[in-house]
Amino acid sequence: MKQYDIYTRVTEDIISILENGELPPWAYTWQSGMNQNFVSRKPYRGINQFALEARAMKNAFTSSYWLTFRQCKQAGGYVKKEERSTIVIKWLWFQESDTNGDVIPDGKKWATQKYFNVFNTDQCEGIEVSHVETNIIVPFDQCETLVAEMPVKPIIVHEDRTRAYYSPLQDRVNVPALQYFESSETYYSTLFMN
Repeated sequence: MKQYDIYTRVTEDIISILENGELPPWAYTWQSGMNQNFVSRKPYRGINQFALEARAMKNAFTSSYWLTFRQCKQAGGYVKKEERSTIVIKWLWFQESDTNGDVIPDGKKWATQKYFNVFNTDQCEGIEVSHVETNIIVPFDQCETLVAEMPVKPIIVHEDRTRAYYSPLQDRVNVPALQYFESSETYYSTLFMN
């Protein structure tokens, strides 16, 4: 059978499966690791999550932990030379209190913003970081060989740990790294489906 015939047959099989609704439900089989503060382990919220994820994607950070310069120093580490911080916003909520400092139950309430400069732990040295819990997964040699010997192989990257996708414009596949998956099977299933 010619290579073209194999591709045509596989394509026809896939179309048939899609038309008959025979696909199993899609599952998110990897841990993305929400961006969180290194010290408190509290996830960032709102626009901060987007800002930190954008910076992590741009710089290919593998860690989802962030900390201030002071927190890094207190943890016994230091920020690498020439690294740039990312700004996060914290909302501080206040409620009117009396002269003794007791909160007035029906008193006036207001909020203000405070800005913090944070660094990803990939930008720091001298601190022990326990990344997102990862699995010890052994790659399948046959699958790795298949990928390596693809005649027309897209670029495969592990930049965005939250999404798996194919970009036709760049002819590139992004898939989270192997250790973030439940198993080797789920990793290769995701890689080959994109």
